[in-house]
Amino acid sequence: MRCAFCKATVPLERMHKWRKHTKFCSTQCSQRAWYLRRNPPLHSTLIHGGDLLTSTGKGLVWELYSQQVLGGRVVSLETMNQDHDLILPSGLRIDVKSSNLYRRKTRRGKRTNPENQSGWWVFNRNTEKTVDAFFCIGLIDNTPVAHFLIPTKEFPRSGATISPTSQKYAPFIFEPHSTMKTDHNGRPATGEVQ
Repeated sequence: MRCAFCKATVPLERMHKWRKHTKFCSTQCSQRAWYLRRNPPLHSTLIHGGDLLTSTGKGLVWELYSQQVLGGRVVSLETMNQDHDLILPSGLRIDVKSSNLYRRKTRRGKRTNPENQSGWWVFNRNTEKTVDAFFCIGLIDNTPVAHFLIPTKEFPRSGATISPTSQKYAPFIFEPHSTMKTDHNGRPATGEVQ
């Protein structure tokens, strides 16, 4: 009999009379299979509407969008595990962040009306990165409504929480040019600038 994980032959000592149909050749293969069943690997697969299913895939969509807005080239299309996502023609290294607007659902145990709240975007820094600036895209229902180009010195180490009504990051608001391609929902089209 073959192991269901590594395809090696299951040794006879793993075959007990109460466990005649042992699937795995070792405890290690059994544990790895258990882990993969509970934590399936994420694959970047396209779903209808042009969105990508995984967080990496969603990040790539917004990196391509930022390429349309800022110009330059997307580094993750060429190589992985880089600190930056985009290199501008001037040589600036940009890390792209995107966040949907979060509105509080309860306050002190009572439900709130999310329409009465301005909400906030959360842009995590994750690790110490050697980039020149962060390009933060504020989304409402996956539609870009705000853009911030924040230098690394001004971006907090723990990340930035930006409210649409806040004036703290107002100097860093970036207005994109109007020649950007978008689809009928206002989401970025995956083409070049017109």
